[in-house]
Amino acid sequence: SDLYACVHARGETHIVRESLKSLSERCLSQRFFRINRQMLVNLDRIVRLERRGSSDSFAYLADGHELMVSRRKMVALRRLMGGRE
Repeated sequence: SDLYACVHARGETHIVRESLKSLSERCLSQRFFRINRQMLVNLDRIVRLERRGSSDSFAYLADGHELMVSRRKMVALRRLMGGRE
């Protein structure tokens, strides 16, 4: 349901009764960014951004996770990350 979100933090997963939209609005000032329709990510955990081919983009987290970034969000994410790729 859209009224639940999974929060992954410090190796644990928590289910919260809140939509991802609401959660992202509350976290705007706390260095979180919505990288696609399903994921909100702490910018401080991103170690690298990578584009593969003409349309696929990924964010790599400090813990080794690889997350797909939507094309629409990649430009803004790069700007927030100081242009690093």
